[in-house]
Amino acid sequence: MQYIQHRRITTKLHAPMASIQESRQIIGQRIKEARLNCGMSQNDVAKALHCDQTTVSRMERGIVSPDCAEIRLLSMFELSILYLMGYPTFVVSATSTN
Repeated sequence: MQYIQHRRITTKLHAPMASIQESRQIIGQRIKEARLNCGMSQNDVAKALHCDQTTVSRMERGIVSPDCAEIRLLSMFELSILYLMGYPTFVVSATSTN
């Protein structure tokens, strides 16, 4: 009887270890950076996310985190979700498409 040995090839992605508060800060900073690179206001982002401008402000300041639906809608910045969540090199672009 022959045994076939399977090797699993995986690439592990490592986000920097951070507390919940530090993670919120990273996410908020990246949202703000992308918004400014696109020349958008917090009101513009709030309209796209179907939320209030104060919610966007609170996200950018790291007080609250965007939920899954909001993260999906943030694709308007053409940001990778992995980049947004704190992985270092996963940005496609964050420029205005106008």
